[in-house]
Parts: sequence; structure tokens; C-alpha cells
Amino acid sequence: MSAAVDFRNVDIVFGAARKEALALVDRGATRQEILEKTGAVLGCAGANLTVNEGEISVLMGLSGSGKSTLLRAVNLLNVPARGNVMV
Repeated sequence: MSAAVDFRNVDIVFGAARKEALALVDRGATRQEILEKTGAVLGCAGANLTVNEGEISVLMGLSGSGKSTLLRAVNLLNVPARGNVMV
């Protein structure tokens, strides 16, 4: 089967300090540390997901964990700071 949607190492950051926030992500900083140091909100970090044609998938997680943020990257309502989204 071929992939209908493929997310590879997707990071989504909200705010002006995207480069600084991504550098902190790479160093293992928490979402709270990134917010305090840069004012940027980390919506998604290092997300990988493949949904094949004809496949039914469920994306589960706690409130505020980035589920909707990731899915909005499919139609570029949320533009990834880095990584790839292939449809």
C-alpha cells in the first residue's frame, strides 16, 4: 500500500522565536522551558506518522498534546517549522 499522508520529523512552533525554540528542542528542553526562554509555543516536536491508503487510524493523546496541531499541517493551516508532510 502507498502512503496517503506521511509526516516525517515534523516540528511546529508558534511565535516569532522559531529558530531559538528549535535549538532548545534539539537540546532536549521541555515545552515550558521553551515558552519561558523564547515566548514561543511548541505545538509538535519530532512527529512521525504514516497513514496508508484505505487505512483507518486513530490519533490519541491528552488535551493540548498536539493532535489537532499535527493534523492541521496536512492542509498547511499550521506550517511546520521543519520536517516534511507529504499528502
